[in-house]
Amino acid sequence: MNKCIITLFASLLVAACSVAAETKSPDPVALVKAVAPALVRVEYHLQYDKADEPEGGLGSARCPSCGNFHGQSLREFLEQERPVDVAGFLVAGDRVVTADPLLHPRFIKAITVRFRDQVVSANLAGYALEHRAVVLALGGALKAAQPLKFAAPADGDLHLVTYSREHGYWTASAQGFPKQISVPE
Repeated sequence: MNKCIITLFASLLVAACSVAAETKSPDPVALVKAVAPALVRVEYHLQYDKADEPEGGLGSARCPSCGNFHGQSLREFLEQERPVDVAGFLVAGDRVVTADPLLHPRFIKAITVRFRDQVVSANLAGYALEHRAVVLALGGALKAAQPLKFAAPADGDLHLVTYSREHGYWTASAQGFPKQISVPE
């Protein structure tokens, strides 16, 4: 998926801000370490429904160059019998926020959430309609995982922590948050 899930940046920014406020000098490694216990992978196990194949937002990402969506066909995941995995963020002991798969539930056989070597089942618990995100309810606890901690914004530079698959490896990255902003009407 895209290097970042825009709808979830605010969560990580708040967590990163609280770390920056405690350390007074935002160290990117410290920022990543602070949120790493909340970074999970959400796996969507897909299925055909009445000979219809799934089509949706999973497996694709918006291209920063052209603005269009590019990615893999969901058929490829079905043929290879592997799940589509996307980044998720543990926000409570039993809740994960992740990108909306933009896929009808009839095409989802199962949802699992992975943290290191632990895997638990999950179900859709809610939709953030205007933010292209979903909330998942976990079927069990992820030991050693810790939910993001939210704090009041701190003064100083903000940083963005992202979690994505890069060159076959799940990677957490930290970078300075741009100071310019665009606000729609």
